[in-house]
Amino acid sequence: MHKHDNIIIVHRGALGDFFLAWPTLRQLRLGLPHQPAYWHGRSDRLPWLAPLGIQPCLARLAAAVESLSAGGPWPAALERSLVAWFGLAAAAPMQDERLWYLQGLRSVDVQATVSVCQSYSLQLEEKGIHRTEDWKIGWRQTLPAWDGPGAKRLALLFPGAGHRLKQWPLVKFLELAQRLEELGLSPLFVLGPAEVERGLDTDGRPSVRLEDPLHLQDLLLSARVAIGNDCGPMHLAGRLGVPGVAVFGPTSRAMWAPEGITALTAPSELAPCRPCTLTTHDLRCQDAICLRAISVDMVMHAVEDSL
Repeated sequence: MHKHDNIIIVHRGALGDFFLAWPTLRQLRLGLPHQPAYWHGRSDRLPWLAPLGIQPCLARLAAAVESLSAGGPWPAALERSLVAWFGLAAAAPMQDERLWYLQGLRSVDVQATVSVCQSYSLQLEEKGIHRTEDWKIGWRQTLPAWDGPGAKRLALLFPGAGHRLKQWPLVKFLELAQRLEELGLSPLFVLGPAEVERGLDTDGRPSVRLEDPLHLQDLLLSARVAIGNDCGPMHLAGRLGVPGVAVFGPTSRAMWAPEGITALTAPSELAPCRPCTLTTHDLRCQDAICLRAISVDMVMHAVEDSL
C-alpha cells in the first residue's frame, strides 16, 4: 500500500448516494484510523462525517484534487495523499495507485443484484480495508437514531425525487394522506427546493419546506413513519431507523433501496419493463406506468405492516 500522510475523500453525489456511501466511509476510517481525513464534497454532509473524524478539506488540497485529469501528472500537493473518490458509473479521472476510485455502479446491467452500498464496501475490501462490525452499531454510538414509536403520530410524505419519472403521482399521495388520517396519523408533505420551485400544490394539506439536511433529520426523528419516492430523504430515514415505505418505479430496488425501508414496486405483470435504468440519465419513456401501477392500497398495506 502506498505510504500516505492523509486521506482526501471526494464525493459529489446526491443526498441518497451519500447515505448509501456512509457505511463505507466508516469502514475506511476504521481501516485507516491514524491519518487525518479530509472531505471534498458538500459541506452540509459534515454533521454525519465529523463523528468519523473527517474534516473539511484544506484549500490547497482541494485545488490539487480539482486538477486531477487523465494523462496529467499527479499533483505535488498530493504526493503523500491517498484520494478515496466515490463515484457512480463514471470513469476515474486518472489512474494512479494513490487514487482509490470506488464505483457504486460497477455493472451496467439493470437486473444486477449488488446494491450501490455493497459495491462501495466490496471495492474497499479489495483494497484490504475490511468491515469489522455492522454500520448500525457505529451509527447509534455517535449519531442520532429514531427512539421508537412512543406517542408519535406524524407521517412524513416525500412527493419529490431527482427525476419526474421517479415520482409517484401526486393525486395518489393526496389520497394516501386521507387514508393515513383515517388510520389516526397526521400526514405532513415535505417539500424540497425543486418541489417549491415548481409550485407543487398539496391541495391545502399541511406541508413544510426543507431548510437543509439537518432539518430533514429533525423531522424524521419526530415521525412515526416516512413514505416517499426513490429519493434521498428515504435513505436518511433508513439510516436513522425510521419505519418507512419507498415507492420504486424505473430504477432498481436491488441497487438503490434504502436499508431498513420497505421498497415497493409494481407487480411484474403490470410493469414487465422495470427496472429500465441505472441512474435515470438514459430514461426514454414518456409515462412511467411502473409507478401508476402501484395503488394506494398497496402502499397503505406496506405502511400498516411497517408500523
